[in-house]
Amino acid sequence: MFCPKCGKPNEPAATFCSQCGDRLPIAVSVASLPPQTHGATEPVLFAGFWRRLAAMILDWLITVVVAVVIGVSIGLLASTTAVGEEKFLVEALGNLAGFLLSWLYFAFMESSAKQATLGKMALGIKVTDLQGNRISFGRASGRFFAKILSALSLAIGYLMAGFTKRRQALHDVVAGCLVVRESVTFADVQRAGPAPGLSTGAIVALAVVGSLVPLTGILAAIAIPAYQDYVVRAKMVEVSRIGDLATKSVDAFIASNNTIPTQLEQAGFSAQSTNVKRVVIDGQNGIVFVTANFSPILDKVLVFVPSMDQNKLIVWKCGSEDIPAKYLPERCR
Repeated sequence: MFCPKCGKPNEPAATFCSQCGDRLPIAVSVASLPPQTHGATEPVLFAGFWRRLAAMILDWLITVVVAVVIGVSIGLLASTTAVGEEKFLVEALGNLAGFLLSWLYFAFMESSAKQATLGKMALGIKVTDLQGNRISFGRASGRFFAKILSALSLAIGYLMAGFTKRRQALHDVVAGCLVVRESVTFADVQRAGPAPGLSTGAIVALAVVGSLVPLTGILAAIAIPAYQDYVVRAKMVEVSRIGDLATKSVDAFIASNNTIPTQLEQAGFSAQSTNVKRVVIDGQNGIVFVTANFSPILDKVLVFVPSMDQNKLIVWKCGSEDIPAKYLPERCR
């Protein structure tokens, strides 16, 4: 070690300079310095998305198993004691019982001393309020029913747990709750500081926008079949029109010849349509058969049956045994 005053070299362990007698600086060993903590990370407090998803799946399995047991029991009761509308009421009560069971399971367990359902316990997480305290039964109930918003938002409310600062899902934000690791304390949550929240308007907007997609799907599921039925009925009007033309030709032939034609061509009928595959007549009884040429009633037949009224006039009645009534014209049903 060199003396800072006179520059004389000294032994490493020397306290005073051997030349000028001045005190030497204390040598500090690098090994004695406290370890450096470059890039130290904060402890993980909040439950991540995948851990929460795993816990939710476990809870779902638990509630489903219990609901199945209750459903089977109620089903056996309905099959042995209930009749008619009573069976419907029993089944409705079974569905209501399953919903109430799910609500009570989540609300009681998340507001209990464990602050967690069985699924959350298995994954080492629990539910607290925004300060890290145990939540009440009322807040736990509010969190459960707020899951409806998370579902209505096309599950975006659930996905929020993957990217919000405190890993809160939409129902956590609405109920003012956190899902944290099991070992996290009140002091840990306080040190984490406040988290930015969503305004009421943002929550409502998220639920409304997310619900538009399933709502659109529901409307499409209703509108598309309705439109398809409309198209089929429109084509059936053409089938019925061709049948009416055939019956008029038969009427004219009978009036002139006092007999039933063996073929429609014999009666001068020649009308055609892309919606009709063929039109034939039974020469014995005069019944006219018109066969459809389009889906979903391809090769199905509309029948025109003649009869005499009290004035000795021919009356035609149309109908079908293989074409659904919803496609038939009103007079043929």
